[in-house]
Amino acid sequence: MKILVSGATGRMGQMIRTVLADDSECSIGGLLEYPKHPAIGQRQQPESLILQSDFTEAVAGCDVIIDFSLPVGCIHHAEMAAKLGIPFVSGTTGLSTEQQEKLKIAAQDIPLFWAANMSLGVALVRALVRQAAQTLGAEHFDIEILERHHRNKVDAPSGTAIALGEAAAEGRGVNHETHAVYHRPRIGEAREKGTIGYAAIRGGGIVGDHEVLFLSEYEQISIGHHAMKRELFAAGAIRAAKWLATQPAGLYGMDDIFA
Repeated sequence: MKILVSGATGRMGQMIRTVLADDSECSIGGLLEYPKHPAIGQRQQPESLILQSDFTEAVAGCDVIIDFSLPVGCIHHAEMAAKLGIPFVSGTTGLSTEQQEKLKIAAQDIPLFWAANMSLGVALVRALVRQAAQTLGAEHFDIEILERHHRNKVDAPSGTAIALGEAAAEGRGVNHETHAVYHRPRIGEAREKGTIGYAAIRGGGIVGDHEVLFLSEYEQISIGHHAMKRELFAAGAIRAAKWLATQPAGLYGMDDIFA
């Protein structure tokens, strides 16, 4: 199976290329980057493929697309994939509500996989958070989500943190966006009961740490995930691509792979 790597020179794109180099079932069929990238038109190693900016040319002969580009690029590539009938895997985070809706539209024509985090461990943590939130009522337990990432991550809170918050909201049967608190002023009002708070740390080379805290007057329960190597996410994306290639049109996520 040949894979087009979109966002090929980015942090995740390079990691996917590294992991694919040792994969006996898949190979890289194309490398894609944004039009003004300085390396466009140059041959990339070790694949000996030209880095391209034209989606149609880059995807020719490929069976699946793995995309870790910026949100605008992700949506454009998903729409192009839908027109060409090619399965599309994306781990792009920071998507707006409107952009998420566009992914759903594209998924009407192709199998489309999107996950804020490609880790099996995070999928398990989401299930545990959902169960804990359902068991530990808002009357006695507050929910706070703490996440840490490297200094170059541009979205905060992370897509994974929000996915964990959404799992907590599902467990409590409430609307996530009306209960989420992303920012707190230095001097403001006391914490409102039932809200889901977020805190983001950016610095150094942290791969990704997430912790969901359930806090009462008498005890603290912590459910967390620590990513030690970035290969974790690349391997998950490749696993998703292999699985997606045999699925009908629709929007899928990590929970579907492990159902």
